[in-house]
This record gives sequence, C-alpha cells and structure tokens, in this order.
Amino acid sequence: MRIPNFSERRILAEEMLVAAEIIRRERNIENLVEHGDKKRFKIKDDVTGNTRHVSLFDIERKIVHLSHRKAQLTHAKNVEKRAELAAKFSQEERAKHTPLIQQLDTIRLHVLGFENRHLTQAQEKHTRLHNQKLLIEKKYERLKTAVPLPLFNADEIQGLQSEAFREQNLEKILLFESIRQSNAAELNRPSRRERDVRELLAAKIVAELKILAAEKRLGDFPANKDFVKVKIGNSFWSHRELDQHELQAARKNDLWTQVKSKTSELLLLSHKKSASAVKLDYPALRKAVEDALENLENARRDEIKQQKEFSQILNKIFEAETNPNKTKLPPAFSAYELSEAEDLALVAGRENFYENALVLQENWLREKLAENLDRESVSKEQQTAGKIRIQKHASPVFETAVQFQSESESQVGAERIIGKFVLGRAEARSLIAQTNTTEAQENLDRYNRDKLFVKHRITDPKTGAERELILRDVEPKKHYYLLDRVLEKALKSQELKNLRDAVHQAALNKEKELTKNLKDAQHRVLRLENQKTMMLEKYSAAPGEIQPIFTPKETAALDIRAARTLDKSEADRLEKIVGVAEKNNTVARIQDLLDRTAKEFQLLTPSLTKKTESKISPENDSIEQRQAIGQSREISVRSANSETSLRASHNNAGAETIEHEKAVVKEKGRIR
Repeated sequence: MRIPNFSERRILAEEMLVAAEIIRRERNIENLVEHGDKKRFKIKDDVTGNTRHVSLFDIERKIVHLSHRKAQLTHAKNVEKRAELAAKFSQEERAKHTPLIQQLDTIRLHVLGFENRHLTQAQEKHTRLHNQKLLIEKKYERLKTAVPLPLFNADEIQGLQSEAFREQNLEKILLFESIRQSNAAELNRPSRRERDVRELLAAKIVAELKILAAEKRLGDFPANKDFVKVKIGNSFWSHRELDQHELQAARKNDLWTQVKSKTSELLLLSHKKSASAVKLDYPALRKAVEDALENLENARRDEIKQQKEFSQILNKIFEAETNPNKTKLPPAFSAYELSEAEDLALVAGRENFYENALVLQENWLREKLAENLDRESVSKEQQTAGKIRIQKHASPVFETAVQFQSESESQVGAERIIGKFVLGRAEARSLIAQTNTTEAQENLDRYNRDKLFVKHRITDPKTGAERELILRDVEPKKHYYLLDRVLEKALKSQELKNLRDAVHQAALNKEKELTKNLKDAQHRVLRLENQKTMMLEKYSAAPGEIQPIFTPKETAALDIRAARTLDKSEADRLEKIVGVAEKNNTVARIQDLLDRTAKEFQLLTPSLTKKTESKISPENDSIEQRQAIGQSREISVRSANSETSLRASHNNAGAETIEHEKAVVKEKGRIR
C-alpha cells in the first residue's frame, strides 16, 4: 500500500515527537528547580545499607514533628520554653540528617544535569527538523494546497496523546485525536488498538476519581481553613499560627511582663537584653493570609471545572472510537495510574475502589506474567522449528542448551512472587487503617473532653463577618438567685439566642463529623482485614510470614503519627514498624513495586532476552499497520535527498548497521 507524501509526512511527525520531548524535559527541569524538595529520590541508607525513596520535604517534616513532640513531652504547659526547646531539637535533628540532605541535593543536581543534556540534544535535533518543516510548508504554500497531516505509527500517536492526557492539554488532545482518526481512515484500520482502548478506559476512571477527590478537598476546606499554611513574603502562615504568634507577642509586651523581666535583670546583674516580640503588622498580615486562602479556594474550584472539561473530552473520544470491541474491554491501567488511583480513592472516600485497588494491582501483575509466558512460548516454538526469521544463521545464544523450568514450577514461582506483593500490601494497608482508627478515636475523645473550649468559626448573618467562639462564651452564667435568672431570661435578646444556637449547632456538627470519621475508619479496618484473610487463604500463607510493604507516603504518615501521639508505646511501635520496613527495603512507590515484581517474572523465563523480545511482532497489529510501521522505518535507509540532510544521515547510519549485522552473522557462522 503506497502512502502519498510519505517522507514529508514522516518529517512532520518526527518534528512533533521531538517538540513533545522538549516540553517534557523542560517540565522535568522546572519541577526539579521549583519543587525539587518534594521529589523522592532513591538513596542508599548508610546505616542499614538498603535503598529507599525519600525527599527533602519528608525529612524536614519529620524533623519538625519530632522536635515538637520532644518539646511537648519536656514542657507540656510552658509555651515559651516549649518553643525554645523545639527550635533547639530541630537544629540537633537537622545536624543528624545533614549527610542525607547533602546526598539528596547531589542527586537532584545530577538529575538536573541529565535533563539539561538531553534537552540540549533534543533542541538541536528539533532545529534541523523544524527547518525541514518550514521548507515543506513553503512548498505547499507555493502549490496553494494544504500541508498534509503528519503520519504516525500506532505507538507514536498513542504516546503523544497519553502525554497530552497527563498534561490535560485539551487543545493537544483534540489535535492528536484528529490526526489519529485521519491516519486510521487512510490506512483502513481502527483508530485504536484494543490495548489503546483499554488505556483510554483507565484514563476515564482516573479522571473521574480526580473530580471526586477535588470536590472532597474543596468540601473539607472550610473546616481546615484555619490550619492551611500559605506563603506570605518569605514565610508561611496559617490563621492558627498567626493567632498564637499575636498572643505570645501580647504577653511579652505586657507591662507586668516587662517589669518582671527588668527586675530580674537588675537583681541577677544580667547584661542580656530582655526578649521582645517581633513587631508585625497583624491586621495587614491577617488580611494577606485571608486573601491567599481565598485565592487557594478559587483555584480549587477552577481545578474541578478543568477536571470536568477533561472528563467530558475523554467521554466524547470514547464515543467516537471506531474499534468494534470497545464496550467489551476492561480498563488497562499503567503502574503509575494504579498508584494514583489508590491515593485518589482514599482521598475521595471511595471505599469500594480503594479496597478493589489491590485486586487491580494483582490483575496487572498476572497480565505481565501472561505476556512473559506468551513470549517464552513463541520463543520455544521458534527454536524448536528453526523458524527465527531475523537471522538465517543460528546464534550461539540459541545453540546453548537451556534448562527450562517445568510449567508447574514456573506457576508455583509466579504465585509466590505475586503473593509476596499482594500480602505485603494487604498487611501495610491494614496497619495504616488501624493507625487512622486510633487517631480518629483519639480526636473524638479529645473533643468530648475539651468540648467547651473548642473554637468554632461563626459567620454573622447580617454583616458576613466571621469570628471564633467557644461554647463557654455563649453558655448562660450560673446564678444562685432566682431573681437573677428571671431577669436574664427576660432581658436576653434574640440576637444572643441566635448566636448561642449557631455555636451549639457548630459544636454538634463537629461531633457528628468526628463520630462519622471514626465509624468510617473502623469500617475500613474491617473490610481490609477481611480482604487480607481472603488473600492469606488464596496464597496459603500464615499471618506471621507477611512482611508489610509500604509506600513512602505511608511511612511518612506513620512518622507523623508517631511524632504527634502522646502515647509513648504507640510511638515506639510505629517507629519500629517504619525502621524494620526501611531496613528490609520494603518501602517504595506503587509503580516501582509493580515494576520490580514484574521483572522477577523474567527469572522464571530464562530463555527470554531483550534481543528475542524485539524480534517478536505483536499479534494484535493489522497488516496495514505493520506496513505503515515498516514504511516509517524505511525513512532511515532511503537514499540521500537534496531537500533533507536528516534522511542522508539516517541512511548512512542504516548502512553502517547493515554492514555491522553482516559481520556479526559471518563471525557467528565461523564460531558455529
């Protein structure tokens, strides 16, 4: 099948591919520069000798919580001494982590250099391709005809559109979809392979989870508003921290406090100046914090709007898909999407999906195992029949006798590998759920104990102004005389009654929320424990044999809980769990855990090599698609043309490759 303007259309396609790579490299560099402290790098722990993923943000957060916990245990009542001790403990902990911090900075700089080098190479390549693109556009401008659409093979257009999905760039998504549909119609093939349709279904599910999670975060924002930190100048402030800072400043600047400080200086003959609070413009600072929080809330609303537009685009693309089996296929998540979907389901409160996330990960591993076994089966058939089509002469690699494992041994080994991952994740998820239940119970108990003194934000219905009140502020005063009670009841205004009712309602809502959180946490523990029991029966394992496998986010949550709790036994237990997990190298991201587990399957199929895998063509590709891919490869070995220098360089490279392969075949023939 001859494709018109093939070479020119391939140049246009390659220009778009390199342009996408440049954008990806620039985005990686920007993230490393702006948010490098939150990026988790794989490092080697000098103490345990194991590797783990950690970020500067994780270390700093752990230092802050640990120092505050130590200060709280030392001086529970004295606020000033507690703050001084917390600062001292922070310096000590930071000094202990200095080698680790330096190691992370070094890794970040190395990754930054790697990205910059590849960005430079891509920019140089793009310059050549862009010049050729301009020549093509001028040619068709002189001919007064439209420039032909780029010609992509199935993998290229799928990669470009998947990248646009991750960016949620609607303009790019629609552009690539238009090109995809045009190429498919021209080559008489469905616009998507079955695998591509399954990936589209997975993207739709993740998009829906993102909407639910964003709506949940926006709904919880008013309740957590006082504790959200925003950047003002070079500092981060929250309403709660600002209130505490203002209160401490008022105490230090109090007349009686100043008199006592001066008196102690004179009596002790101290030459140290009394500590005075830093003077801040609190009204202006409070206004800046309020504006920043309002902008953040509006940004979250905009995020929900964008997510809904993105989800609608995905639905329209799926409806226009021409693959006849699109409604019969299950979604195919990537390892990253499985990790993201599990986190989003937890945030959104989708308990069913969160519980099922482990089953989806198990199925993903079984698909990878099936792919490996299929490739091994094809490889064995080719070796037995002598039908290796790429090389006519036998390779020493294939002449060597290979002892294959029996099918039963491979199956047992595969089940053991999958079971290790599934049971480890089930145990870790159950431990996290139990910790959340303990914290939810503690929050409810603390609220019931201090209910009269918990602040509630009340909005004035007339002015719209907000103020914080506690139940004790609006509770009626106790009177010992009947006349006082009668007078207060008679003179009490309707406004005061409404205010009291509003505070009581806010307190009741808070108690209901904490009670619901506790019930949800207990229900999650029950469901995850049942799931773990089923997995134990499925993989014939004993509970004591399970080694929990955590993600870095989960270990960070355990560290925070250990630092916050006042129960020393619980803190020690959680610190021990995290320490053992890091020592045994069972802390990694979900996508890394899945990839690592999938690689273990290759040990069960020793006949597979990278070279063999590259020679096996996918069975799902149509004849027309294979022809298109073959024609796209042909561009690298065509004769030199005066219009393009790129094809000439590709031709030379292709000729060198052919000569090298001939030499290798001759050498292998002599060895034989």
